[in-house]
Amino acid sequence: MTSKHIYLKIKYSILFPLFPIIFIMGCCISIMPLKQWADIAVGKSIYDLIALATPYEKKVWWREYSIPNGNRVFVQPMRKNCEIYWEVDQDGFILRYTLHGSGCE
Repeated sequence: MTSKHIYLKIKYSILFPLFPIIFIMGCCISIMPLKQWADIAVGKSIYDLIALATPYEKKVWWREYSIPNGNRVFVQPMRKNCEIYWEVDQDGFILRYTLHGSGCE
């Protein structure tokens, strides 16, 4: 074998086992508690959240309704038995939220 073949063999024998580890770590790091994720979303545009809808949200889809103070409430389905009720001002910015359902814990 040439030195190039040896180099490639060593390179791939080191990199190949690292890929699953990096993939698993990336998935675990990105999982955040629902309440913490919702806290971060307050102050942002509701339309940005709707644009990032997950497959479950696209299947069940969002609902919205008006409330007496002039704001709107958007209901985001997160998973089975869990929804986030976002109160949004007239410009589309999230003011507050409440978690509803036993699946939100």
